[in-house]
Amino acid sequence: AVAPVPPMPAAGAAAPSVPAPAAPKPPPTGPLLPPKGSFDDLLAAFRARRQALVDQNSAQAKAQAKALVELRATLAFPDLFTTAAALCREAGRELKSGLWPQALASADLAVALAPDMPDAWWFEARALLSAQGASGAGPAAMALVSAVRAEVTEPRSRQALLGNLATGAIAAGLVAAAVALAVLLAISLRYAFHDFHHLFPKAVSPVQTATLGAILLALPWLLHLGPFVSLASFAVVAWLYLRSAERATVALALAALVAAPWLLGEVGRRSVLSPTAAALYDVEHDLDSGRAAALLQAIAADGAGRAPYAVLFALGRRAKRLGDLDGATGLFRQALAAEPGRADAENDLGNVLFLKGDLAGARELYEAAISHDPGLAAAYFNLGQAFNRLLLLDQSQEAQRHALELDRALIEPHVAADDLRANRYLIDVPLSWRQIAAAGAGDVGGGIRRQAEAHIAGPLAGAMPAAAVALAVLLGALTLLGKRLRPCSDCVKCGRPVCERCDADLAADGLCGQCVNVYIRRSASDPPARIRKEARVRAYQSLRATAVRLLAVLSGGAGHLASGRPLVGLAIVWAALFCALEATGLAAVLRTPGHGLAALHAVVFGLIFLPVYGLAVRDVFAADR
Repeated sequence: AVAPVPPMPAAGAAAPSVPAPAAPKPPPTGPLLPPKGSFDDLLAAFRARRQALVDQNSAQAKAQAKALVELRATLAFPDLFTTAAALCREAGRELKSGLWPQALASADLAVALAPDMPDAWWFEARALLSAQGASGAGPAAMALVSAVRAEVTEPRSRQALLGNLATGAIAAGLVAAAVALAVLLAISLRYAFHDFHHLFPKAVSPVQTATLGAILLALPWLLHLGPFVSLASFAVVAWLYLRSAERATVALALAALVAAPWLLGEVGRRSVLSPTAAALYDVEHDLDSGRAAALLQAIAADGAGRAPYAVLFALGRRAKRLGDLDGATGLFRQALAAEPGRADAENDLGNVLFLKGDLAGARELYEAAISHDPGLAAAYFNLGQAFNRLLLLDQSQEAQRHALELDRALIEPHVAADDLRANRYLIDVPLSWRQIAAAGAGDVGGGIRRQAEAHIAGPLAGAMPAAAVALAVLLGALTLLGKRLRPCSDCVKCGRPVCERCDADLAADGLCGQCVNVYIRRSASDPPARIRKEARVRAYQSLRATAVRLLAVLSGGAGHLASGRPLVGLAIVWAALFCALEATGLAAVLRTPGHGLAALHAVVFGLIFLPVYGLAVRDVFAADR
């Protein structure tokens, strides 16, 4: 008796109705074709094609190209990245030499061997335009679309693209924080030095105390205490002389400095592949992955029976595709011992037993996979293939119907195919990108976080959270004690310090003693002194407006920081820096985008940068009229 097909489980709403496929054909009389091919065959075909090109034997070159494509299909490797990369280099040399038809042939082969490789599509587009001229514009445009699609869908390229964007945003935030703290310190430094002078006897010159203050302010830089300590000292010195919005800006800037190592660690964890993860990806996708497989085998051997599931599973899939069914059986069983009940390993082990002729064992594993993951369409399809081989056509048709309901795009091409190649007749479940990226991700993220802390906090890298708390307490204490400390302020007319210690009888808030005498107590100053003072006021206001405009021209938002709109200025500086980093490619620290995408990236962010910068500068110039 043969067990019936496990029923399709209900998950909320009923599954969409799918027409039943045609009655399955009786299985072919011949046996399945075992996997045939290896990396040596790939290398031999590639070299034979290159020699045929040297000999100008186009027929032989096409035959070897066809053999490469057939080998990829037979062994079921999604992308032969290494071979395709060599073909892209070959196409680039042929384009430079004017061999445009041959460059197109090389690019076509690169696309056929690695459809997920962005560079293959970029060279395809270039070769089409070179070889076909205007008539090739349409196909070239489609190739460009495919290149962009590959860049944003191929996991490694997409991960690097998002990681570069995040890194650029964090880098822009750090620079913007430094710019904001430096500008606000520059505004406050004159008044801080004035109050610092009051700590010394009256006989001491202001020049001497200002020099000493500058030396103290430079000590963190001179002692190599790191950017965090140096910029934190800027915040402490300027804090008493800042308004509420400026203090909020300083707090945001310091928070960006404190959070940057953690954020960079998270970006690294999600965007940077560990050596193990990179090896897993190579073994899953590329036939030229012998070194990666050796690394995984060493990890499996060092595991002493506790090797990671993903490592054993990837090695089992590679062994199966290369025809080592006994080796694949052992590896999949080890993987299931490491993580029992894994439907993907049960399905793929069932495929190995199917190819070895153990249909009963295969059926049992497919049914176990379905019970552990009722949504696994591949297991239903493979179970249908087993029933088909047993001439149980009704059960086969029911299993294929369930598979089509679950994933029509995956199953439909296989339903009508009569491909007897072992790696094409059944559907394997690959190692998911999430499983690949997770291998060693914690170690990568932790390492990047520690490096970032070392660069930002210097000697305080291990105690950065505690230092941040201490800084927050200090700034809070300065806020509470601000009135008792009686800091001076800036004169709204001439910019001189308004100091209670220097002149306790000031009659008007916001004006220094000289301006009070000139503008409030007019009888207290003679006309020549009043004229000189008014000239100094005009010169100060003109110099201040010039400085604000210069800051706006240099950085876009620094003019807003210096003119009393610090939060807006901080946002503009960050946005302008982010766009500039992305447009120039300086943020591409993880992986350089493809040739065409890099240009597109530069154009898009350049177009965003121009209005951000231009509107910021125009706003400052308009406000100072």
